[in-house]
Amino acid sequence: MTLFDLLFLAVLVLAAAALAGALALAGAGRRRAAGRLAAAAAIGAAVYLGVVGVVARAAPARVIAAGRLRCYDDWCFGVAGAERTAAIGGVRAQGGFYVVHLVLHSRALKRAQRERGDRVFLLIPAGRIVVSGDGQRAWQALHGLAPGLDAWLQPGATVATVRVFDVPEGIQPTGLTLVHPPGPGKLVIGDDDSFGHRPAIWLLGPAQVP
Repeated sequence: MTLFDLLFLAVLVLAAAALAGALALAGAGRRRAAGRLAAAAAIGAAVYLGVVGVVARAAPARVIAAGRLRCYDDWCFGVAGAERTAAIGGVRAQGGFYVVHLVLHSRALKRAQRERGDRVFLLIPAGRIVVSGDGQRAWQALHGLAPGLDAWLQPGATVATVRVFDVPEGIQPTGLTLVHPPGPGKLVIGDDDSFGHRPAIWLLGPAQVP
């Protein structure tokens, strides 16, 4: 836990205490004092959120090397590597298929867990590319079903999966990004998942040609 995590918890506790105090004052008939306390709490929250946004906008995107995990609480995600190929089975890419090997890991100690709503995109200089439905189905026809990003993970378990992207001819991907559902990190100053922060980028490593 970082200093900014502790600061977030402190702000959360103070906001809850201020709200409780304002309600207590209002219940006692001291509405003017309750209003002042609520206004002070709102101003404090706005200032804190403003700092979160300013720091997030000024910070560069976090770059994560292939083989390294980034953890969101106890759920961790990483890129193990990538392969480039013109076709999978009998399905040819419009440009070239990038088969990206992903890793899901749980560092929970006691219970199984899953994450819902996560999506991955392949980054190219002009933007980002979604998973290729044709490429994904072709890969799974040869290798079996690839676990979803919402797969259940037992405590300490690691699951490997694959996502296939069709990259236009002559374009070199710059990495992969994950869109993760909002969590406490969205409100932590300096967290690379904080509101307004550039998404983290996972490097693919050298693309192997099968």
